Amino acid sequence: MTIKSNTILRYQNNHSHREHRLEEIRTYTAYQELKQEILIDLTKSIKTAYNETQRRLIEENIPDRAVAALLPRFSTVNNTLYKIKATKRPKFHLIFKAHNYWRLFNDNE
Repeated sequence: MTIKSNTILRYQNNHSHREHRLEEIRTYTAYQELKQEILIDLTKSIKTAYNETQRRLIEENIPDRAVAALLPRFSTVNNTLYKIKATKRPKFHLIFKAHNYWRLFNDNE
């Protein structure tokens, strides 16, 4: 996302040069922050992080209707957020292979 004063120049590869309301800017930035939060805190579930983002927006006095209209629905972004989170998870099968733990389970002797 590229923001210059109150104008969002680019958001999700869509270019725009019109003035945006505070609700739009704050909701778009909250979605970007949600993506970063998913990467940082791997212990928190995606649904919990999404709900906390909605709650924070409402606490910032963003109208409920604006949050509902501008923040993508959870069912729409769930797969995207899961893929983002999956990039940071440890790959256990590689850890087992690297430490030869797989031999403990595959040894026929």
